[in-house]
Amino acid sequence: MQDSCFSMIMDEALDLLVSRGIPTRQGNGNPRAVPWSTFPTQDGNIAICAYTNDQWKVFLGAIQREDCLEDPRFQNLEDRLKNAHAVEAIVTEWSEKLRKEEALKILREKRIPCDPVPEIQEVLEDPQLKSRV
Repeated sequence: MQDSCFSMIMDEALDLLVSRGIPTRQGNGNPRAVPWSTFPTQDGNIAICAYTNDQWKVFLGAIQREDCLEDPRFQNLEDRLKNAHAVEAIVTEWSEKLRKEEALKILREKRIPCDPVPEIQEVLEDPQLKSRV
């Protein structure tokens, strides 16, 4: 199991090798991208990943926050990383007003990487998981 888990931390090991220091726990976030986390909706959580500048611009259009396009805090990935809390507040303000499927539909129509975050009961009931037994 350790071998499979290690394969998922390639970036953290690289950070250590290039003197960025010992990585710390990030929760659901990604220290290299924002928004890249889970966000609340009215009936659960969704994961959203808008890494590139182009994705960010399309994402802002999808959530009807074009006003942020000119905000100097969000002009590029480095700026968004420095202002991650502000980015996450904007995303949360939008997501928590919608149900999961509503939010996912809006983001998928614009090809923004996203998916629902299943609760344990949903995982246990998943047909694909059950087929492996």
